[in-house]
Amino acid sequence: MGNRSISSVLLSATLALAAAHAWGGAAFSSVSPVDPFPVEGGPTDGVFAYDDGSAFWLIWDGTSRGVWFDLEDFVPGACAAEVDSLEFWFYHNSSYPWDTASFLAEVYSGDEGGPATLIAQVSVPAEHYAPCYAVFDPPLEVPVDFWVVVNTEMSGGGWPSLLMDDGPNFTGAQHSFPLGDMGDYLIRVRGDALSGLSRSTWGRLKTLF
Repeated sequence: MGNRSISSVLLSATLALAAAHAWGGAAFSSVSPVDPFPVEGGPTDGVFAYDDGSAFWLIWDGTSRGVWFDLEDFVPGACAAEVDSLEFWFYHNSSYPWDTASFLAEVYSGDEGGPATLIAQVSVPAEHYAPCYAVFDPPLEVPVDFWVVVNTEMSGGGWPSLLMDDGPNFTGAQHSFPLGDMGDYLIRVRGDALSGLSRSTWGRLKTLF
């Protein structure tokens, strides 16, 4: 954890929670550290992710956890993307059992100001410490700035509990909300970024076929 101790991080989390950090109409009140461990199948080509491929925190409670994706962080000049799938990592701690493994994977347009227009919503079953996917066929087109959100409204306590790494991401900016000052959620996007030229070419092909 570098220069930070578990106690100092927990103090920061406690202060944030005491202030009832609200996002998406829900206040976060449950966070727990886990022994750090790697997450297999970390970011590779064709995967957009802000996490560093490791897990440190598990988060629950509230109804929304989301990541703001700016495609230009990964592909300068990108103006959109064709998304094949979304990838999520959860962790079941027997001390905090889930009341459901189902959640809604949601995609919104929107920049750092927050989610704006709902683009897609699909129900996905969560698994313990394994990649969970929402697959789009045909691929889902998203703008350069978009959000991927875990909606846990089917749970009475914010489950399933989502994994988060520890510390800042490669951009230095906060991309996970809420509690993104602690790390980044293990929410990833698989697909292809489109430049202005490739997007217009793709549009013509869809018109032709």
